[in-house]
Amino acid sequence: MIELIRFHPPLLFHLIVLISLNELFHCLPISIPIGALFTTEQLEEQQAFQLAIEHFNSHLERNGSHYEPLIKIIDPQNNLFLYDDVCVMLQQTPVAILGPFFNNFGAAQLQSICEHYEIPHIEARMLVDFKARTDLSINLYPHQSLLAKVFHDLIESLDWNRFVIIYEDSESVIHFSEYMKHSQERQREVRIFQLQPDQSYREILWQIKATEITNVVLDINTEHILEVLKQAQQSGMLSEQHKYLITSLDLHTLDLEAYRHSRTNITWLKIVQEQHPYTENLRLLAKARNYERSMQSDSNAILIPPMTNIKSVSAMIFDAMEIITSALIELNDIKLLGSIDCNLEQKAWHHGSTIINYIRQVAIEGITGWVGFDESGFRANLTFDIVTTTEDSYEQIGYWKNGMIFRTNNWYRHLSSREQMTLVKVTTVLNDPFVMNARSSKELRGNDRYEGFVPDLMKEISKLLNIRFEINLVKDGAYGAVMNATSNDWNGMIGEVMRGEADIAVADLTINSNREQAVDFTYPFMSTGISIIYKKPTTKETSLWSFLSPFSTAVWICLLGAIVGISLIFFYVGRFTPYEWCNPHPCIHHDPVLENACNMRNSFWCSIGSLMQQGSDVAPKFVPTLKFDFALVFVI
Repeated sequence: MIELIRFHPPLLFHLIVLISLNELFHCLPISIPIGALFTTEQLEEQQAFQLAIEHFNSHLERNGSHYEPLIKIIDPQNNLFLYDDVCVMLQQTPVAILGPFFNNFGAAQLQSICEHYEIPHIEARMLVDFKARTDLSINLYPHQSLLAKVFHDLIESLDWNRFVIIYEDSESVIHFSEYMKHSQERQREVRIFQLQPDQSYREILWQIKATEITNVVLDINTEHILEVLKQAQQSGMLSEQHKYLITSLDLHTLDLEAYRHSRTNITWLKIVQEQHPYTENLRLLAKARNYERSMQSDSNAILIPPMTNIKSVSAMIFDAMEIITSALIELNDIKLLGSIDCNLEQKAWHHGSTIINYIRQVAIEGITGWVGFDESGFRANLTFDIVTTTEDSYEQIGYWKNGMIFRTNNWYRHLSSREQMTLVKVTTVLNDPFVMNARSSKELRGNDRYEGFVPDLMKEISKLLNIRFEINLVKDGAYGAVMNATSNDWNGMIGEVMRGEADIAVADLTINSNREQAVDFTYPFMSTGISIIYKKPTTKETSLWSFLSPFSTAVWICLLGAIVGISLIFFYVGRFTPYEWCNPHPCIHHDPVLENACNMRNSFWCSIGSLMQQGSDVAPKFVPTLKFDFALVFVI
């Protein structure tokens, strides 16, 4: 007998209400597809994406949802198939697409597709173009203009007046575009060398060694750094005097054990935060998944290298998944678009712009530091750690934040005794005899460009206080006057001191009440009635050959050669011309014996006597000889 179960009306009503409430409050899809594009070489980045999916699924489980990863392996050298791969991915309606994580023309193509269908597009690569992001795109990699500013500030803080830039790709020079703008006006010597793919690195390194410049900026691909350092060590370019600044954000992932004990200062920027909780979680998850793969019976299972040191792009992928998850949980109201066919005209996904707006408003402390975006879709308020090598590993010596470099106590341990001295920036103005341009046949740099009372005064002060100083002329050539009384804006040397562009102004500067209210003055020690000021003569020891000092050795050798040459010309021309042969006995008109006064002794005596301006009893007598001598002396 079959027993029919009948629902009581109240029970049926409550069941319908519960189902309706579940549909009302559970607005996220159960399965949330999310796409990513990788190359075959990007195994660690692909693993970071999968581990991030696994990690943040635990956050979405509270809402009854989970991520469904859509991974496409693409060929970076062939952009023709990229369109087809993206279209296949769009058929599964992803809420966002990550990648590509390399520079090629296909990235712009993907960005255009995502913009057309309003699919959020998230990148983590350094852009070599200066185009603004679209409304549907963000980039977690630091903008090239920001990196240029950071490297400019770091080089200024390291006080490198002479350095070499070694680069590989033509796009790499943008790292130093900010510094190149100011190198000319600051009289800094910057030399640029490009590594050629068909040329040995040693040839370039030997050329750099010949310049005797010990500060080197290495701006090359991460995979080539170890080989360049190896050949630099073989070329004698990794000594205690050499200092390297490497632009790669992934130098911490390389094994620098072979170069730690050379005492070469190797400095770079680091964006991955090792102390972040997610960093250790990512390592543990990677280790667990590798263990599971090793226990599989399938011998073809691929083991990913352990993520001991996480690459910056891998960390950015993890941060990207965190901000996407935060935005979805905050939004909690999306409907997936139906399958997208690139060959058909379809409407854009109206939830895409909403999701990207939520993502841009998210601000978190991720593995790569503070993750927030500006109105253009680029990272804002970034912090870069400044690290350098030690004999054991590496250590942080400072960090860059908001346009300023903050130094830790470790900073000064890696400086020489001279570099540890405080640098004082001096502003002044040209005015004889206080500050004058130094005269020299050679190109002068730094403080050697100027001479006078002010440079001599600063030299003596630096000896007493054990400091370094740098003299620069005031940009507008003015002493200092109020430009705007309301904003207390000054020009000239007073303005540079007030703005912090200079630490001190040293010049023949008149003290008045307005200037005293703006800056501090030392007590006046010199009046304006000075009439003569001259440099104290220095005594030098004289020697037997001091009379040769007016001319260099080369000039004396040329002068001696000229005397010998002219004397020999006198001798031979006097022998050739018939006018120099004279009758020794004028009374005998037809004497067959003739004499020539231009013998070797008289020729030398004539040349030396003419040089000493004393004259000579023997001299050329006739026009041909005199004419030739005049032409010879004129040419010489």
